Amino acid sequence: MPPVLESNDYALMTVKEENLFFVTAMKTENSPLMVVEFINKLISLIKAYIGAVNEVKIRSNFSLVYQV
Repeated sequence: MPPVLESNDYALMTVKEENLFFVTAMKTENSPLMVVEFINKLISLIKAYIGAVNEVKIRSNFSLVYQV
């Protein structure tokens, strides 16, 4: 999957972490590095709360991840 997918109205940015894809949809033009940095900070915050970022941990702590 490419890191950036573009259409006429939206751009999707993806970051892969331990076989999970974190996707950000953007309607306006943003700095790609800023968006990737935001996703990476979000991943590190989730790691701080639940220990690891994988499908099982996210499912078992869904309400916490949703609130973050």
